[in-house]
Amino acid sequence: MGADLYNVRFNKQSEEYQKAEKEFKEFSALVERDMSEASRKHYNELMDKVYCTPYYFRESYGGEGLLSSLDLSWWRDVIPLFDIAPPEGLNDEEIDAWYDDPQNDINMSSEACQKFIDLLESRKSMLDASDYDYVEKGNDWFTGEEYETHVGTWYKERYARLIEFLELGKKHGGIYASL
Repeated sequence: MGADLYNVRFNKQSEEYQKAEKEFKEFSALVERDMSEASRKHYNELMDKVYCTPYYFRESYGGEGLLSSLDLSWWRDVIPLFDIAPPEGLNDEEIDAWYDDPQNDINMSSEACQKFIDLLESRKSMLDASDYDYVEKGNDWFTGEEYETHVGTWYKERYARLIEFLELGKKHGGIYASL
């Protein structure tokens, strides 16, 4: 579970992005049946083309995410910045259905992007805390390959990507989210 943030207008305008997204979706259906090393490698390459761009940002809701490291919450701190307004008087089931309807876009304006940036910048010093000065080792969930990551560096890189994403959204009229 997590938040998917999009600069949709760019994704729709970019022929390269559209081609990569189509290829990724088609290949995703196949790779589930063929988990060979070559297939996993190609899958990861395609995924990077689609999702490692300044036009998309994904963040987990959980305690391992960037916002949690900054003592921020999607629910408490960020979601109020979005233009989310289901009609009053709906029951829980109707509210869920409202959010699931693709016609009910969840948008963040340019001004709200700046507020989000300000919020992040007010907490940036937290990334220098010694709590994040360690190396994590493990195996990739998909490929099984071993990895080693300096956690503090990882958070700082995520922070920089999110700021870049929000700056681009601010410049071009805001962003869209799937929360």
